[in-house]
Order: sequence, then structure tokens, then C-alpha cells
Amino acid sequence: MKSLITYSILAAAATSGLAFAAQTAYTTPVGYVTQALPANALTPIGLTLHPSAVAAGSIDTVAGALLTDAQAAFAPVANRLYILEITSGSLAGTIQEIVSASITPTTITTPTNLGAGGLTAGTTYKLRLAPTLEEIFGTGPTSSLTRALSSGTADIVWVPTGTAGGYEKYFVHSGTSAFRRAGTTTPTPNVPVTYVDGLFIQKKATASSLVITGEVKTGASNSVLPGFGLSPVSIVAPAGLTLKTAGFDDDFTKALSSGSADVLWVPTGPGVYAKYYVHSAQGWRSVSTNTNVVGDPVLPNGVLVQRKSGSTMNLDLLVPAFYSNL
Repeated sequence: MKSLITYSILAAAATSGLAFAAQTAYTTPVGYVTQALPANALTPIGLTLHPSAVAAGSIDTVAGALLTDAQAAFAPVANRLYILEITSGSLAGTIQEIVSASITPTTITTPTNLGAGGLTAGTTYKLRLAPTLEEIFGTGPTSSLTRALSSGTADIVWVPTGTAGGYEKYFVHSGTSAFRRAGTTTPTPNVPVTYVDGLFIQKKATASSLVITGEVKTGASNSVLPGFGLSPVSIVAPAGLTLKTAGFDDDFTKALSSGSADVLWVPTGPGVYAKYYVHSAQGWRSVSTNTNVVGDPVLPNGVLVQRKSGSTMNLDLLVPAFYSNL
């Protein structure tokens, strides 16, 4: 049996420094988090709990982008997206989006040449199904989204496309209980979401909440953000990360003022954000006061990163140190 750890218990552990151990050595703790979706607001959210791995093991051979695990018995679901996570070695935390057609019973072909990046035989991995919009929000009467016959009155999910300022927008059609692209009548089933990507939820007149269930991820992840614009980012850990422990400062462009530095937007209420940047010499500062941050603000489940430099950012998404004991 897997241990069940809720958000509130994890939050208490983060505050007290308490470490939890799973009931067996073979599973990761599972639980749920509840995220508020206020009315008449555009709210960033993150997927802080994750689907269980469908496969895990170690890589026997690496031939560029072709990875082989001779002991595996992969059985990919057609037309679904998978997330490969490297869990050891120099590339630990690296994730790759893998289409089902790139998976055979014993091999995975990655979109990036991981062999050239330093991946070696013996490295361990996990493979997960990327959750779909249907699996995250539901489409029936109990959906966390307000359904309607058109996107004009329905709630809208903004999914980043990976380009600066680029989003696809979806709503749940009340007549068919299916997701459609906003402004169209065409069904768009099984849109996948990569867990490091944040989402925007555009709520209309009615507030609701989103309950996410899944495993606690006990290791760091890496995300690639476009060079300009405002990108939603999921905080991978369900509780315990703070401004100064999330690891963003190593990746952000630093400057003497917020005008040329990358900026972290941390939601504090509907449409309200506290903004921070990394001063070249002084560390984290508040954008509004241009003074050093006092204390260490706790991060919510989703934040925004405003990139200034024009080059892509490799962003580390850490988890609290005590998660290694889960």
C-alpha cells in the first residue's frame, strides 16, 4: 500500500523540517492538493503532483538519441505523449517529451541527442504518461471548469506552446462534454500537459477549485523557457519551496536593476503579484521597492518567469531537501 500524504501534511513538514518515509521502499508517497480558481481572474497554476511512472529502470546502451533498456517491456498507448525523466548521473532532472511512436518494447528515441549531452549506460530513468486536459480538469458536470456552448462564457485553459508569448486556448463544450479550441467548434481530445509547464486558468463568473492527485516528485527537474516574454512555470514540489531555495537565482539573468534582469512573478491574490529579481551583487530584491528581500517567501504551486535576454533559459526546478527521504 502506498502512503497517502496530503498537501497540509507536507506543508507542516516543510515548516518543521520533519522528514517522512514511505511505508515501503518501492513507492513514492501519493496525495492530493487543492488549488483555488477565483472568479473573473487569470490564474497561473502548476501540476505539483504527478502520474505514477509506467516504467522505470536503467539504460543499457546509449546510441545518440536511441536509448535501450533490454529488460523493459514498454507498451505505449497510441497517440499519447510520455515524459522521460533521467534520475541519475550528470543529466539527472532532464526531461524529454516522447511521442508514443518513438517507443518500442525495449527502446526510447528522444528528440534530443542525450548521448552527445553526456548520458551514459547505467543511468536510471522513469517514464510517465503526460496527463491530458480531460484527466486534469474533467469534462462532465463536476468539471472544475465552467462549461458552456462557446468560449465566450466558458472558462478557458491557456496551454503554453513553448514560444515566447505563445498559447493554445481550450474550453469544455457543455453540449458534448469535450474540450474544444477556443473560438472553434472542433473537438481537441487528449491535449497533453508537461508537468514542468504552468497553465493559466481564465475563470469567468464562478469561482471553483482544482484538486490534483498523484505522486510526490522527490527529485529536481529542468525546464527550457523561451528568451522573451512571460512564461508560466509549475513548482514541481507540492509544498516547502521558497524564493531562496527553489534554485532560480542560478539561472536568472542578474542585473543592477529590474529593468534588464529576469523577473519572477509570484501570485499573492487574484491578478496580484509580488515581483522579484536577482541583483548582481545583493541577491534577491523586490521590484516594487528595489530593496533586498527580507525573510524567504514561500512559493505557491505556479509562478511566472519574465525573461529579458533573448536567449532560452535552462531553469532548474528543485524540491526541498527532505523530499529525498520520502
